[in-house]
Amino acid sequence: MRAEESRIQEAYARRQSGHLYSRFNRAYLFMVQEREQRFLTLLSRHGCVPLENKMILEVGCGNGDLLRDFIKWGARPQNIAGIELLPERVAEAVELCPKGIKIYQGNAATLQFPTRPLMW
Repeated sequence: MRAEESRIQEAYARRQSGHLYSRFNRAYLFMVQEREQRFLTLLSRHGCVPLENKMILEVGCGNGDLLRDFIKWGARPQNIAGIELLPERVAEAVELCPKGIKIYQGNAATLQFPTRPLMW
């Protein structure tokens, strides 16, 4: 498991370009908009809306971008949790996300959450 954690840390270290994940980067903006459209379609198709009373866990939440999207789509912060391997990304998520969202640092393979999906 440590080897996989190291591989992930190295991959993210290579991506540290600030412009790559900027919404001013047109390619990234297009990807974010496409992701939002697909997420909303899937959530609707699988009967997951409205989100206000759903319990949501994002594995690999990074800086919390998708966690914040769930709030935009109607989820309540107190019903949202994220887990992220990299401590610096956890710190950024804690800073950027509204209070009430639970953000954990650690390896998702060792989660102490129920094994059934939380969203359904």
